[in-house]
Amino acid sequence: ILIINLISLAIILLSTHIPFNNLDGHLSMLHKDKVNIIYSYCPYCKKALKAAYYFATKSYPTMVLEGGIMIWKELGFDIVKTSSNIDR
Repeated sequence: ILIINLISLAIILLSTHIPFNNLDGHLSMLHKDKVNIIYSYCPYCKKALKAAYYFATKSYPTMVLEGGIMIWKELGFDIVKTSSNIDR
């Protein structure tokens, strides 16, 4: 499983940051033989859904982490704070 985040201030450990404005430039990072889990910051952000749909149209299996990183943290799982200067 590859976990892909569309945010840059905090991430789920071992996830990969892919800027939403450059999805095409990162297709080589995705798996075609495993599920790619996409998430964004909060339940109101629709970028994860849009990215998952886009990747699925390119034949990459995707799943969205509903609620984003906020629900992940709320459920007690760890997150990693990152530098705020990562490309968004």
